[in-house]
Amino acid sequence: MRVGLDGYPLSESLTGVGHYTLELARALARNYPADQFELVSPKPFAGTLAAENELPNLVFTKARSSSIRGHWWSVGLPLYARKAKFDLFHGTNYELPLWNNRRSVLTIHDLSTLLHPELHRQPLVRRARTRLPLAAKMARAIITPTEAVKREVC
Repeated sequence: MRVGLDGYPLSESLTGVGHYTLELARALARNYPADQFELVSPKPFAGTLAAENELPNLVFTKARSSSIRGHWWSVGLPLYARKAKFDLFHGTNYELPLWNNRRSVLTIHDLSTLLHPELHRQPLVRRARTRLPLAAKMARAIITPTEAVKREVC
């Protein structure tokens, strides 16, 4: 099986979502050695993450993105995912490739951008308001870290 994972959270200094993404990818690769896992990002990975990878079935890919700024999710990633022929794509930070017709899993860590927009940058709030409902509808499965977040999402 070929599994794509959203590597975008690994393009900057690791936060909680970045650590989740990296450790999830490593654990999947270790536990399913016959399967192929690919972290995909339009930006270079932070530090030496890709160079330090020792798992042969885990690949870090800095994919080409649309030259039109901000169109990674709507153009770049869907085209890349189609070309890569992923059997499954995991959106590790509430985003999935738009016009995705493959199986997909979505992780929603929290709804703070929707519930407390005053605490976030406005572009992130606008993005969450438009894309999160679309991604939730497209996902075949949704992962939440807690029952409280699950109730909020439902």
